[in-house]
Amino acid sequence: MMATPPAAGPSIPLEASALGFRRPGRADVLKDVSVTLHAGTVVALVGPNGSGKSTLMRLLAGGLLPDRGRILLRGRDAATMTPADRARQVAYLPQDFSSHWNLSVRELLSIGSRRGRPLSPGPAAALDDPMTRTVIERFRLEPILNRRLQSLSGGERARAACAAFLGRPAPVLLADEPTASLDIGHQLALMEWFREQNDRTACLLVLHDLNLAARFADRIVLLDRGRVAQEGTTAEIMDSPRLDILFGAPLTRVRQPWGTAVLPS
Repeated sequence: MMATPPAAGPSIPLEASALGFRRPGRADVLKDVSVTLHAGTVVALVGPNGSGKSTLMRLLAGGLLPDRGRILLRGRDAATMTPADRARQVAYLPQDFSSHWNLSVRELLSIGSRRGRPLSPGPAAALDDPMTRTVIERFRLEPILNRRLQSLSGGERARAACAAFLGRPAPVLLADEPTASLDIGHQLALMEWFREQNDRTACLLVLHDLNLAARFADRIVLLDRGRVAQEGTTAEIMDSPRLDILFGAPLTRVRQPWGTAVLPS
């Protein structure tokens, strides 16, 4: 099933067609999944545990190679791109961010600000470019810039990871459960950031909080057992009975100024 109507051309930040992926000795994790991300939109990827959401995100980011199908980034086949080229097109925040090195927050942000460019030896950059300063202020990182990642709380590490991910613009932003370790205030700040991105950026976010998806996403893609079960506008999906079936629980719809919220019945 197509996640959005077919589109082609370099003006589309990301098009994935008929993706399939199988782990050795196991059934298909993803089966014929197609997703098109348009600039200026926020798309929420929603589904129960084990539906293939994180696998799809890793395929789109280049961390895994699909067994079938192809991915186009601005009309170019992602399989033919160098890692640096791909990094300039796609920013990816994995579900469980970790660093092999006990970096300071300043060093992590410096690396993030140079995504897709060679990393030069020496001290971390001054972090004085406008985008980096903006994310430092948005996520209140000034007091912890010189602290090491291992000394931070889970929420502080999550804020630092989000800031590093957002510190350099990219046509495509992929974030796997970016709000999971954040408090409510920082969840809203992050989601508002995605909403504020200009019309050259496409965002795909894995979200387990249906109400965050309802409030901030333009469209929702429902993934079930490795297939796209339904895709549509946020209003369409939040009112769809398929949502109740997918999560195995009856949901009560509550109208809010920003749309439809859901509660377990």
